[in-house]
Amino acid sequence: MLEMVSCADLKTLIITYHYINPAIMKNFLSFLFLFLCVQMHAEDLHLNFYFSSDMVLQAGKPIPVKGYAKPGKTVTVRFRGTTVKTKAGTDGQFRALLPAMDYQNEGAELTVRQGNELVTLSNVTVGDVWLCSGQSNMEMMVGEVRNNYPNEVKHDAGVRILSLKPSRKVYHVPYSAGMRDSVASFRYWADTKWGGATDDKVINPSSAVAYFFAQRLREDVHHNIGLVQTPVGGTPLEAFVDSATLQRVVPEYLQNDYMHNDLVQDWVRHRAIKNCESASDKQSHPHPFKPGYQYCVGVRPLCDFPIKGIIWYQGESNANQIAVYELLFPALVDSWRKAWNDDTLPFYTVQISSIERELWPDFRNTQRILSYTIPHSGLAVSSDCGHRSDVHPKQKKPVGERLARLALHRTYGFDIEDQGPTFVRFEPSSSLINEQQRKALGANTIFEAQRAVHPDLTAVAIFSHAKGLTTSDGEAPSTFEVAGADGIYHPARAIIASLPTATATYSSSVEAGVVLLFCPEVQHPLHVRYGWKSFSEGNLINGEGLPCSTFQY
Repeated sequence: MLEMVSCADLKTLIITYHYINPAIMKNFLSFLFLFLCVQMHAEDLHLNFYFSSDMVLQAGKPIPVKGYAKPGKTVTVRFRGTTVKTKAGTDGQFRALLPAMDYQNEGAELTVRQGNELVTLSNVTVGDVWLCSGQSNMEMMVGEVRNNYPNEVKHDAGVRILSLKPSRKVYHVPYSAGMRDSVASFRYWADTKWGGATDDKVINPSSAVAYFFAQRLREDVHHNIGLVQTPVGGTPLEAFVDSATLQRVVPEYLQNDYMHNDLVQDWVRHRAIKNCESASDKQSHPHPFKPGYQYCVGVRPLCDFPIKGIIWYQGESNANQIAVYELLFPALVDSWRKAWNDDTLPFYTVQISSIERELWPDFRNTQRILSYTIPHSGLAVSSDCGHRSDVHPKQKKPVGERLARLALHRTYGFDIEDQGPTFVRFEPSSSLINEQQRKALGANTIFEAQRAVHPDLTAVAIFSHAKGLTTSDGEAPSTFEVAGADGIYHPARAIIASLPTATATYSSSVEAGVVLLFCPEVQHPLHVRYGWKSFSEGNLINGEGLPCSTFQY
């Protein structure tokens, strides 16, 4: 898809490519020169790759219609009674700006004409477009999980999908010379076009999380939903970040020999080494996992296409570098919002699930904390949808639906619960509360009120979003632990309690909930954690069935 490289983006692309592969920069510039020469003499009128029949255009935002035509000639675009004209530049590129439009579920023709040449796109609608990206758990297809949901995958003409899939998979095999050249010249995505979710040939290769996200949206949002899917299995976070941001935040990622960079997860490096082992410049050769690469092929080419928001499922390939992730993930969100020139662009993330991997509790906790600090974002918990030994669990429907709840509440304004019980505060015995805290809490703390009923009470944990607080299995809350000054955690017996009326101002009396903790081994508790295992068996949920995130405080 050579049209993905626009001339307007050349400066950014060249800078990015310099970091990706300085060793063969000269060859890349030669490729760009030949590409531009071809475009300047192109006779065929054609649109950028993300325009096709059956597409969804974003409502409420001006729509740039981009493509290539004869240099200097007038191009006319017509859609739903609106006509706009522009001229192709000296490089053959044109950009015609359709005005913002209201939602239109009924399809219409979009035509682009230059002289006697005409491109007609049929069944084009105006709705909401969501970009769906990340690594393999976002990439996992409906066809791979369909047996889990035999009656829940349904045809819906109101869901339209543009699924970008790599033409060069990152399998554990050496790339051929042709494959290496394709990756090096950014010819990364296989040819594709929009399709409606009325055909299993469109649905089955689609991201399962994204499909169930759209299916849940459609229950309340009755206009059309478009899904642009760009996930790539195994890809680390740094590959999705532009080079300027990497240089500012974690410049160590931009060292030439990324295959031996300790910041890059071992599995990621070993796969890149295997793919590029036949290349003469293998240490600097471009690779889908290389820092900056996915930004180059999957963000820059799309950022002139208006979207409603982003859903994101990634982290498995960065769980060994938590401190770096704390810096890089907020920077990624900020850089993508700048790419779309929208500081409030919704960005909803899936917390990585449960598996027997040592650092995953800490990584999930980092994702939880970051979700509170990034505005216009949200976190969908998936720890209850994991598998002890499979990094690709098949329970994708609840994950997509939890993302949809975030969007429905925070983006569309529906009055629904969008998250599970959320840890607010840990309150130990009154002897550990200083005078300032006592004044803030009032004369009677929650602990003191509950201690009157439970003399052996150790501490209480307070949660928001806890209306109907209960457990998924009907048993007592499990996997709570407390620790004192020595930092040694001990299991705590837990009981769900009602929030006392006298403390209703502590949190919303509708949403707040309390878990009583009993642990005779810890006389003076200072810390609490929940579900703190790689494969979590935590069972705390609210009345909507949404799970509590694992946490440590």
